[in-house]
Amino acid sequence: MLSPLLSPLAAGSGLSLLAAAPGELTNVAIAAAATSIAILLALVVVKRFRYVCRPSEALVFAGRSQRSHGGPRVILGRARKGDDNPGSGQGGAWRLPFVERVDRIDMRTHSIDIIVQNAYSTGNIPLRIHAIANVKVHSDPKLIRNAIERFLNQSPDEIRRVAQQTLEGALREVVAKMTPEKVNSDRLTFAKSLSDTADDDLNKLGLQLDTLKIQSVSDDTGYLDSLGRPQIAAALRDAENAENQARQEIAESQALANEVASVAKAEAETAIVRQRNALTQLEAELVG
Repeated sequence: MLSPLLSPLAAGSGLSLLAAAPGELTNVAIAAAATSIAILLALVVVKRFRYVCRPSEALVFAGRSQRSHGGPRVILGRARKGDDNPGSGQGGAWRLPFVERVDRIDMRTHSIDIIVQNAYSTGNIPLRIHAIANVKVHSDPKLIRNAIERFLNQSPDEIRRVAQQTLEGALREVVAKMTPEKVNSDRLTFAKSLSDTADDDLNKLGLQLDTLKIQSVSDDTGYLDSLGRPQIAAALRDAENAENQARQEIAESQALANEVASVAKAEAETAIVRQRNALTQLEAELVG
């Protein structure tokens, strides 16, 4: 207890407030601790139940939400304008504790080498074809569910393996309907036919073909090389014929020019002879 002499000093310095309200300080400390705990718990809840989707993946929420959406709830890593599918979202979502599980599916593009041996074209000509395709999980909310059923929790190698087998089968199917000449000379049409043929099968798998490029077309029988030889020979023959024709035209022009010059020379000489004869006759008349 402060003495009467020190009471005015204590009152002036504010010590009386500290001495008079120890309960209030305790309440403030408790409130601060409770606030810190609440913030910490909120961070823990956010960390455990809030899922953010990266641009290269999709989140799959399985559990109670499947009943209301007709399947897993899918959250894509990028916004989709005009998307009215109730089972999809963008960016991130909350997981319902104890009733939902969250998995991630890879949405990155996979480059696939397609090398097919003995792809028989029309006429039973076996071809060797090398193509490169870029394939990824389909971003359509309806088709991505096919990929979820097939590839959820599978490695990217499994996606590449299945896509490669699908494209190889489609390639053989397209080649069987085309001639070797068409496959080799019109590769854009060949690639488009291959894409159109593979689309249905890839959609059933929930996959999407981004690009497809035919790198090379060859065969072990030498058929394609033999097709080029007559064309090369014909081109050389046409060039030689054109050169001979040009030489002939030059020779004819020179001959015509020489003939014209000869005629002109003969006419000039004839005119000179006539003038000389006329002059001689005139001289004879003058003398006689």
